[in-house]
Amino acid sequence: MTIPPALLAVFALSAMLLLGKLGEEALSRLRMVPFAGAIVMGLLLGPGVLGALAPNPYIEEFVDLGIVFILFMAGAEEVLPGALRDPRGIASGISIFAASLIAIYAI
Repeated sequence: MTIPPALLAVFALSAMLLLGKLGEEALSRLRMVPFAGAIVMGLLLGPGVLGALAPNPYIEEFVDLGIVFILFMAGAEEVLPGALRDPRGIASGISIFAASLIAIYAI
């Protein structure tokens, strides 16, 4: 009996999420930047070092989304707590997002 490729992708995504979180916890206990743990685990388990998780067309979009999410979380940690209450800051953020979205759509 063969396992369907979509189910293998779900198992691979689950392993990546679990091992990425373990990497984050390990680096946070070492008082280092936690999100770098997910990156380190990805480098170790990817095809470049151990080859435990090979590229799969079913999970490529999730990996791209995960990279963007990690970069977003890295920037979100630098936001001051009161900065989200400033109406000018919110309007500026929304306008920059809208401008970039329109530029991407136009290209």
